[in-house]
Amino acid sequence: MGNKINANPTKEFFISMLTRDIDVKAAILELIDNSIDGAKRMRPNSDFNGLSIDIKFDENKFVIEDNCGGMGVDIAQNYAFRFGRSKSRPQEAGNFTGIFGIGMKRALFRLGKKFTIESTTVNDFFSMEVDVDEWIKDDSQDWSFNFSNVATKVKNPIEKIGTKITVSNLHEGIKQDFSLKTFYNTLLNYLARYKTLIASSNLKVSVNNVELKTYEESIIQSEIVTPYVHITEVDGVKIKILAGVAPKGTPANAGWYIYCNGRTVVYADKTELTGWGVEVKSYHPSLAYFRGYVFFESNNLDKLPWNTSKTSVDASAKVFLCAKQYMNESAKTIISMYNSCISNSEDAEDVDANILNEADAIKLNYVNLEKLLSKNQEFDIKLDIKPSIEYTNISFKIEKEKADKVNKIIGAKNKKEIGEKLFQYYWEREVCDD
Repeated sequence: MGNKINANPTKEFFISMLTRDIDVKAAILELIDNSIDGAKRMRPNSDFNGLSIDIKFDENKFVIEDNCGGMGVDIAQNYAFRFGRSKSRPQEAGNFTGIFGIGMKRALFRLGKKFTIESTTVNDFFSMEVDVDEWIKDDSQDWSFNFSNVATKVKNPIEKIGTKITVSNLHEGIKQDFSLKTFYNTLLNYLARYKTLIASSNLKVSVNNVELKTYEESIIQSEIVTPYVHITEVDGVKIKILAGVAPKGTPANAGWYIYCNGRTVVYADKTELTGWGVEVKSYHPSLAYFRGYVFFESNNLDKLPWNTSKTSVDASAKVFLCAKQYMNESAKTIISMYNSCISNSEDAEDVDANILNEADAIKLNYVNLEKLLSKNQEFDIKLDIKPSIEYTNISFKIEKEKADKVNKIIGAKNKKEIGEKLFQYYWEREVCDD
């Protein structure tokens, strides 16, 4: 008997904990993120024309296949399948999303009990097959997988380059989801919302042969409206904030959007997370014009303020708290200035139409964002407003007999009109110069 106490986790427990809190749609998005990271490595210039990610699923299996550069044998052998991101893995130059070292494995375990992976790069190839139930049965502390086939120092044709992942023996709940038309529609909507900004650079994503529609958000910039821009850097993370107004036609899209290395992690948020009801007034449908976008960018993925499933932010993260100060200040300024324009005008609808002119809405793709986020600037509305007239009430009592005698002369329809005519009589004779 030795002195050591066995505290090693079991594979079954580890998988249960790893997959417990991740939604199926988020798991699928993790696999898409891996393909997108491959596209970034393959095309650092962000020209993704001709690259694609194809997803197909039914009650029997799930398949995701791309032509986005493939996964090298060295990466697969030493880093990609480790449970956690190795400190020895070289830090890459570029804004990638694979940070925690659990996304792909968690997604595969979440979907089913068997998976195969085939990946081809310019100079190597590998394939692997994993039966999760059999892998769990091995009670040793060797958690490694085995290559089924591997080749290095070869020259592969460009049309073969890419990765194909197939998951079979799906979990019962996954089978049920995959059989439902409602799940398919929900998945399309989810992927369209939580896409990365990379999707606007000609990278095509399809689900069961239907190309994914990508929703480009927009913000107004015109001769009348100047959006708020603030660019700063905190602890190695570049923070870019863009805020302003947009046409009111899509109130569900109002709120704050947060991106980490181009990946959407918060979508149209109107809660305390982004300051509503705390530092800024609680969200109300009258604020449907508000739009705010926060971009966190860093080569050091550990410093980005996202959670492990990339579906929200760590609200206590230093970089997020710093950004939130600017978010709150800009939101208060935008709401105050916009509401002031409306309240100080005789024709609120006309002012509304001038400020929120749909023709002035700029789509937030890579090209436009680069222009919009070039320098710091304050939010402003330059609008000639015809001041509204401020009214007050005048009320007094008079004997009915006197009021009736006066009304016989002026012929008012009611008591309110008696007072108005008397005031107008005095105004014209004693006050007005005309």
